[in-house]
Amino acid sequence: ATPAPTQTPGSDSPEAVSGTVWSDEELAYSFEFDESVFRLGTSEPGLAVLNGIFFDTQVVIRATQAATSPGQLIAEQIGRVDRFLIGRVADQDPYDAVLGPSIGYVRGEGGVFAGTIVNQDGTPVAPGGVTILAATDGRITVAVLVIVGTPDVLLGEDTTHQKAVRSAADEILKSFEWDSR
Repeated sequence: ATPAPTQTPGSDSPEAVSGTVWSDEELAYSFEFDESVFRLGTSEPGLAVLNGIFFDTQVVIRATQAATSPGQLIAEQIGRVDRFLIGRVADQDPYDAVLGPSIGYVRGEGGVFAGTIVNQDGTPVAPGGVTILAATDGRITVAVLVIVGTPDVLLGEDTTHQKAVRSAADEILKSFEWDSR
């Protein structure tokens, strides 16, 4: 069941900008991202795609009117994922679990999936990991999709590629401003 939307907490603190701000003027939301980690790819109303600079990754932020529920937006995005990730299964590894899915401190829902990334002609390329979160503030519904190639490659002694990318994406989630007007 989708949790009922709650009012986004307000703040009287001055805006603290620690990265590059991307904002959608049409739907009036924004987020920050670190330009040393991500480069902005596609950018249009309701959609921003960030490409990893050092990581084999993409972060897709998709927004729509709140008439679309988080569950519906997740299903729509998973349909897109199934075009390039074959053999998609739920990732049951506790190390990869999403703990308390939220976007901009608004509770949502989500999941983690694994499969094989294919190129445009359907040839398998590499193992892939996908994390998806979605939430609504009652005005808009947002999904954040984190796509990682070779997710289980170790970076250092105890951090996987997927874990490092999700840590970087978490900074985007924390900076998400639901109403940037």
